[in-house]
Amino acid sequence: MIKLVCGGKGSGKTKKMIALANQAAEETKGHIIFVDNRESSVFDLHRGIRFLNIDEFFVKSLKDFFGFINGLVAGNYDIDGIYVDNLLDVRENDLDDLENFLKDLLKICEKYQVHFVFSTNYEGEHIPDLLKEYVMI
Repeated sequence: MIKLVCGGKGSGKTKKMIALANQAAEETKGHIIFVDNRESSVFDLHRGIRFLNIDEFFVKSLKDFFGFINGLVAGNYDIDGIYVDNLLDVRENDLDDLENFLKDLLKICEKYQVHFVFSTNYEGEHIPDLLKEYVMI
C-alpha cells in the first residue's frame, strides 16, 4: 500500500505524518521507520520508531532512494511501515522517474507486506494524475 499526504507548505503535513506513524507504532508488532531531511521531527515520534535523516545517506534521486528502501527491507524483515516526509519535494525527479519508482515500490509492498506513506507539496488540481490514486488527504 502506498499513500500520499498532500498539501501546501505549512498545511500540517508533517504533523499528520508523525501522527500516522505514531499510531502505526502503537498498533503493529513490526518496525516503523520515519524518513525526513529535518531532525526536528525526531522529538515528536514514538520511541519505537526508527528515525532516519535521508541527507546522511547521499540519496539524490528516486533511483537512489529505491536502492535505499531495498537495503532497509533486506536488512530487516520486520518492517511494517515506512513514512517519508518531503521526499517527493527534495529529490530531483520527473514524472517518468516517479511513475517507475511507484511501480517498483508496489512490488516491495506486495512481496514484503510493507506500507509506505509519503508527504508531498502537490495539492488540488496540481496533483499529477499518476499520483491521484494514492492520495489519502
